[in-house]
Amino acid sequence: MLLPSIEYIISVILFVSSNLPSLLNSSGKAQIILKLADMIESLAVKNNISYIQLQWKENGISPDNGDTEQILGKEGDKSFVANQVSKKDEGGLGKPQLNKRQEKSSSEGSRFFMANLKSSVRTNNRRKEESMKKTILTKDLNVEEEQRNNVMDFGLRILHHDVQSLSNKKNEVIMMLTVDGRHINILCLTEHWLKEDQLNAINIDQFKLVSKYCRISSTLGGSCIYVNNTIQCKEVPWFDNLGSDEVFELSVVELFEHHIILACIYRSPDSDFYEFLNKLEALIVKASSKAKCVILCGDWNVNFLHQNGKLQDLQNLLRMNNLTNVIKVPTRITSLSKSLIDVVIVNNNKEERLVEVLDMGYSDHLAQYVHMKVNKVREEPIMMYKRQFTNTNMDHFRHVMYEEKWKEVVKANEPNAVYEHFYALF
Repeated sequence: MLLPSIEYIISVILFVSSNLPSLLNSSGKAQIILKLADMIESLAVKNNISYIQLQWKENGISPDNGDTEQILGKEGDKSFVANQVSKKDEGGLGKPQLNKRQEKSSSEGSRFFMANLKSSVRTNNRRKEESMKKTILTKDLNVEEEQRNNVMDFGLRILHHDVQSLSNKKNEVIMMLTVDGRHINILCLTEHWLKEDQLNAINIDQFKLVSKYCRISSTLGGSCIYVNNTIQCKEVPWFDNLGSDEVFELSVVELFEHHIILACIYRSPDSDFYEFLNKLEALIVKASSKAKCVILCGDWNVNFLHQNGKLQDLQNLLRMNNLTNVIKVPTRITSLSKSLIDVVIVNNNKEERLVEVLDMGYSDHLAQYVHMKVNKVREEPIMMYKRQFTNTNMDHFRHVMYEEKWKEVVKANEPNAVYEHFYALF
């Protein structure tokens, strides 16, 4: 196999290493840099190319000018100078004249140079991933603080987050609710990993625990809904029979001032998907009959970015009930994958709302925040109508009936024709 010349690879490596920030826009280019680093390291050892040569090549010092150049390197804390750079061949690379001590140091320097190059690439990749995780937003997220404050003076400010153990993240959650400028008034959590008595013992200032689901068989999973004390709500008992460990871990509240039913659901990734889908359909149908608006949130472990048969069935169910997922970007990002498995699903209407996906820093899931403009529903007075059976009215009714012509009704033989004639008289 024909390999490129060492001079060519050295020039490529040195160019790439000096332009790392501009080349790290994609992971593919970063992988190319690592492969080139491996190639130059192996070829440098094979051909006795030293770290000093790389340095003078990078600094633009040419051995072809016939002059003596000074090339600086290091051995421990001592500096040394390699003099007498001479041509090896006409048009060749040339080598500095080095003694054994300098050759050993330059070989170590070469390995150090390559290690630093690889480390730099990996560090930049890691920083890029963290930066992307912190800044990943929906279309609506790029809203300035002033705009956010002007979006809605009042509304439901709902945050869902898969916390993966609430007991050791309680302080972070409380701090977030205290200092965050979004003034969250409904907090939905999945995977709290607590038993019922443990969850009841956790108090969040100005919030009440309205609904919860805790596994009986284990301490994992679970869901719960905390609501600010200023919002009138109640737990909805007629959904209790839908809850099921791993498949459909359901918490649900009714915001009766707004005619809204809010459900928070956790589904384990290994559970029966179609059992989950059947329970979800039953929840949607029943909730829609009881309330004007339905809001669903949670970690469903169904990737909305990956089209398949299961996702298609889920989306069909949502469309049939005029529901849509307002989260459009990944909610869980790792070094190997991105997935949208945490959702906030609302009625598909043109109501004003602000949607954000946020990195809270204490879970590998991103949080979802939705600010919806809602109005308190005013109960209109119920109008009741009834007949007044006075003697005068009864006499008037008899007179009107006597004046009607009933012959066509009596003559008709077919029941439908009789009904049509009778109905026409009235």
